[in-house]
Amino acid sequence: MTLTNEQRKKIFEEGKTAAILKQDRRACPYLRDETPERIYIWMAGSKPPGLNKFDHG
Repeated sequence: MTLTNEQRKKIFEEGKTAAILKQDRRACPYLRDETPERIYIWMAGSKPPGLNKFDHG
């Protein structure tokens, strides 16, 4: 599956929201995906605010 930039941004924001809400990273909705792309994006977004090099505001 090829993701668009909009899809990547949405997944990243989902992870970011999970971090703000202090949800466990095991709450990632993509853990059962066949490929890890969405997992990696969500996990990147779920890093604590201020520690994410991809977070530009």
